[in-house]
Amino acid sequence: MTEFRKTTALVDEVEKGLKELQGEEQQPGTHSSSELKEEDIEQTVKKIKSWMENIAEIEGKMQGFIAKAEEKDPDKKIYGPGMIKRVKALAVRAEALRPTAEKLAADWEGAYEPILQKRKEKELKHQEELLKRKRQQEQQEEMRLAALRAKQLAEVVGPT
Repeated sequence: MTEFRKTTALVDEVEKGLKELQGEEQQPGTHSSSELKEEDIEQTVKKIKSWMENIAEIEGKMQGFIAKAEEKDPDKKIYGPGMIKRVKALAVRAEALRPTAEKLAADWEGAYEPILQKRKEKELKHQEELLKRKRQQEQQEEMRLAALRAKQLAEVVGPT
């Protein structure tokens, strides 16, 4: 498969995913968004991030295709009129991906932020609890050692 076909397939894939996500009834900020599960929101944010990475890859490849399509020197020209037309058509589609993905990312990351905050708070409480237990164990060990020293001292000194 040529690079152009691979890039076209990638554009198709990202477009399809973005359209499906836009078409879903449950979106952040809608009445039904309160029904969204944390896992669904997290998965959607991960998908969008993946699509954003794909878009960056697409944009890089499109620069090369456009440069070849716009070549003026007839000796260096690689693409014929049909390919130039396909490159321009794909460029239009590719340019539309980023704004759509960025809007969706902003919406979904806004819904994901409270989840992340709640997880951070939960983790912080967990860490505080572990620290509290460790301090209690240390205090118990200190008390045990103090009692042991007192017992040893009592044995050395003997009964009074």
